[in-house]
Amino acid sequence: MFLGDAVTVEMLLDQLNKYPLISGLKEVEAQKSPVHGRQGVTAFEGQLQVEGHTVTIHIGLDNRFPLSLPLIYLIPWNILGMIPHVETDGYVCYAQQEGLLVNRRTPFDLIEAAIHRARSVLVNGVTGQNRTDFIDEFEAYWRRLNNIEAVESLVHPDEKVRKIIAVKYTNHPNESYFCFSDNQTVVGQYHNNAELKPYTIRNALYIPLKSETFVMPPFPDSFWSVEEIRQMVWSNLTLKNKQLLQKLTKKSKWEEVVVIDLPRPSGGSVLFGIQYMGIESDHPLQPGGKARDVKPLWLKRRDKNFLLPRGGANRSLQSKRVALIGCGSVGGFVAFELVRAGILSLSLIDHDNLELENTFRHVLGRSIKDKPESKIQALKQEIQRKFPYVQVESIQARAEEALVEGTFKAEGFDLII
Repeated sequence: MFLGDAVTVEMLLDQLNKYPLISGLKEVEAQKSPVHGRQGVTAFEGQLQVEGHTVTIHIGLDNRFPLSLPLIYLIPWNILGMIPHVETDGYVCYAQQEGLLVNRRTPFDLIEAAIHRARSVLVNGVTGQNRTDFIDEFEAYWRRLNNIEAVESLVHPDEKVRKIIAVKYTNHPNESYFCFSDNQTVVGQYHNNAELKPYTIRNALYIPLKSETFVMPPFPDSFWSVEEIRQMVWSNLTLKNKQLLQKLTKKSKWEEVVVIDLPRPSGGSVLFGIQYMGIESDHPLQPGGKARDVKPLWLKRRDKNFLLPRGGANRSLQSKRVALIGCGSVGGFVAFELVRAGILSLSLIDHDNLELENTFRHVLGRSIKDKPESKIQALKQEIQRKFPYVQVESIQARAEEALVEGTFKAEGFDLII
């Protein structure tokens, strides 16, 4: 630690024991504390008062302290129940790490500020003041459930209960689902219509919950029962969606997958999945319905409305058609930036080939082959390898020739470069 010769662990303990929020502070062996799991090399243990509860916390310092924040842990993690921003190892997330500026000349103040902020997180959790943070951070809690499986989701969130599809590879019937989607067309669009391994499609359900719905995340080692899921779903549906779900669950099958859309208070929504197996006579979302096994699914969102803004793209551009004439040293870079901006329909027009001498000036760099190849074909392949949903048309010709021959019709585009 960068404490310097003037500050020792003993001095830290002496100073911090004067801090009124904590009592009985003592040094403990770091290896026997959860702080060691996050590179803590020095650990202290003490008691903290939180709304009438006396709880034990561990304070950890890593090798970078005081150029890094102290680590605060609640021991045990659920002593105050399940509250926001306390992870299952007890770690209390009390501050954002990005853009952090700390004063290394005041190590005592830094630890005291960390304790104060961590206590505020615990108080807000016990009193319910930050209750809605469970929804904003729902995916983080959901991902740490035991026996959870990850599946890609191409489902476009909306406000209507409906059928979607669940996709498995045909040659591996016992393998987990590899994606959920609105329909088969979207699966093809995501993969840029590339040829996929043979796959099998099953029907699934998409269920959007009402805005301002509160759903408490399940404990990591104790997933919801069939009855709890049924109660959670039906009590948070609009009247119209209740009617739709009633129709779609009249018949049951041995296995069912449900994708649930939970609106977030801060905007947007979180999607999570539930897989029922060994269903008996009635659908598990119907009264009396049962299933032998219920499993959580972590949905890794890959739908356009999620991916595009996450990458800084403009969603309003995804329906625009752009033609790019010339795909050389400048045009190649322009093509990539158009896609990054949100253009998903791109036509490339160029008659020339790529040569090895183009390596240092073309966006494709050393991926250029030993033999000359079409600029537009090489560019198309690289764009579709890197980006989903992009439809690239390639016209191997001079623009003037393509116009005369009719392979390029200028009036069909929103922008021509």
